[in-house]
Amino acid sequence: MEHYVADWPAGFAPIHPADGQKVELNGFIGESTAKNICSIKKGFASPIGEPYRLLNSGQKLSGIHNRLAAESDLFKLIEGACYAYAQTKDPELLDLITENLDHILKHQDSDGFIRYPNRENLDKKYYHDLYIAGHYIEMSAAHHAATGDTRALSSACKWADALIKAMQDEADSFKDAGKKEHPELELALVRLFRATGEQKYLDFAEKIIDSYTLSNKISDLWIGSGRTHVVRTAYLLMGCAEFYLTTGNNRYLNYVQSLWEEICETRRYITGGFGYNEWFPLYPWFLPETGRIAETCGSIAMMMLGLRVHSINGYSDSRVYDVIENIFYNHFLGALNAEQDAIFYYNPIRVLPSVPEMLTLDNGKPVNSRTKLPAIHSCSCCFPNTWRFLAQLPDYIFSTDGSAAAVNMYTDSTATIDLKDGPAEIKVKTGYPFDETIEIEASRDIMLKLRIPGWCEGAYVESSNGVEQAASGSYKDVRTGGAKVRLVLPMIPRFVGASPLSAEGAGRVAAARGPLVYCYEVSNAEERAELYRIPLPQTPKLVPGTAHNLEVSAVKMNNGEGAYFTVCQKPAEECRITLTPFYQRGNHSSNEPGWITMFPAI
Repeated sequence: MEHYVADWPAGFAPIHPADGQKVELNGFIGESTAKNICSIKKGFASPIGEPYRLLNSGQKLSGIHNRLAAESDLFKLIEGACYAYAQTKDPELLDLITENLDHILKHQDSDGFIRYPNRENLDKKYYHDLYIAGHYIEMSAAHHAATGDTRALSSACKWADALIKAMQDEADSFKDAGKKEHPELELALVRLFRATGEQKYLDFAEKIIDSYTLSNKISDLWIGSGRTHVVRTAYLLMGCAEFYLTTGNNRYLNYVQSLWEEICETRRYITGGFGYNEWFPLYPWFLPETGRIAETCGSIAMMMLGLRVHSINGYSDSRVYDVIENIFYNHFLGALNAEQDAIFYYNPIRVLPSVPEMLTLDNGKPVNSRTKLPAIHSCSCCFPNTWRFLAQLPDYIFSTDGSAAAVNMYTDSTATIDLKDGPAEIKVKTGYPFDETIEIEASRDIMLKLRIPGWCEGAYVESSNGVEQAASGSYKDVRTGGAKVRLVLPMIPRFVGASPLSAEGAGRVAAARGPLVYCYEVSNAEERAELYRIPLPQTPKLVPGTAHNLEVSAVKMNNGEGAYFTVCQKPAEECRITLTPFYQRGNHSSNEPGWITMFPAI
């Protein structure tokens, strides 16, 4: 295994992710990927890792094992473990992978389907069979690449062949799959084609894609029973993107590019979340701040899609990694606790202790309480997707067009980049996302492309060519000349305002510094933090001696006795409040906190 997931050929897109197996991550991102190894092992000890082991020991499954698509969570867990094993060669991971695969293979029928209790093959009650099979196939491709063992791959081919036969036999479940199923199989089939060279899997992928209603506009989509369900949409677009990256056939390419643009520009929360009730709203700027919003899996799927869009769009569009960075440092890491063994399912940007929001999908807990392993959500897709995303993250950090080496995300790291004129080793040293300075060394004279985030103004590069300014929202070309390169991305604290077209967000602002969005943590219901307002203009200030907190001036409105009151007769109270990075919320005490990210500006 060289790439973890980006193993498509290099010929059909202008750039290609660097080989993840040749990337070593340290620093801020490296700490997260290291914690992921421990979290994966805890996952195998949770109900996610139990079902086939229990069945093979003669035990009955309990209710938690009968959740929707339960086996797909195990398949995603094993997939993530395979990427992690390829990186670490940890024998404990290999033992866990092998043990669970052995248990699963005992449940494959002669017709190719892998059985799960209380479910029929192609069960029209659930319409998740193609989704489940897809995750098994992706796992098998990862397992074969990481271990060289062909058992899972052979098993996946049997399952795919069974599905091809069912479609050819006009099974009822395929007749309305485009209106009811959950995309994933089409992406997996493209990967299976690359692993086996069997054209039938690529042809099958195309037929599955064509069963859904694709369009250049979100409002015209019909992708399974969710119609514009965030994860379903992103998975299908990943399949379309990989179909192009693998074949050069661009019949779906316009859908990928236009929908990515519309989604990121009009349906993205300031923290990088997506979705209301797990759907992309049919109309732009509908971004409620509370309730069942911003499912963790949705943002993971969008980062995965972003990797493919980056390869397709090339270095002229640095905004793709602006989106990935926005998601990663805020929504994604914010879904996890500091130890990465507890997770949010939904990620609202405003939670008030005075207004408890009970969500059954969080095991009956409030939305401000992460579910901690070995407990899992009643729909437990988020942790397995976290495990497999973090394990494949080395594919995301660097990329190349063959002539230059690009740095897309900044963290302490070492990489070997294969260029047309031979390999080059790159070392990156930085305290990002808190420190604005990045130092880069190359083993020889090469061309670097350094991403300058869209939020950054006044960036500059020091190299053997002297000091050069770097434009916001671009990739800066820098010749190393055999010397160390120093990139400075000024992180001036700022306020970010919502679009005036947003019904809920208009007139509201959030504080930010660098890629980090900040929030105010509310410790008790009596504080009534929703009464705070932010007077502008002002600039947030770093709080000395803290973990990069910000302080802002605020006024606290006096609450009237009724729904309305005469403002001029109720003077406001001036105060200063301290804001913490959004991703750190809920990690400071054992009680269940609240938080506010966007405040009305006055």
